[in-house]
Amino acid sequence: MTVLSSAKDAAGREGVAVARTSHGEQTQWIFDRATSAFLGERTVLTGTTSAGRAGTVLGVSAVLVKAAAPAPGELPKG
Repeated sequence: MTVLSSAKDAAGREGVAVARTSHGEQTQWIFDRATSAFLGERTVLTGTTSAGRAGTVLGVSAVLVKAAAPAPGELPKG
């Protein structure tokens, strides 16, 4: 596990990331610096493989909306 001082989620928001490297891929969990809210994640190649060159982004996501449902099977209000 390492800490990256700067990483961007799929929405382009910059934050700090906790990263785990395994089998030639680094998974980064990105958090807002001020609130520690989870922003999203990225997966990046750490070395050149058949999947691409080192630094190639394999996947990226962003959490844009969060809500809580009142009970299983029900949709959040609003």
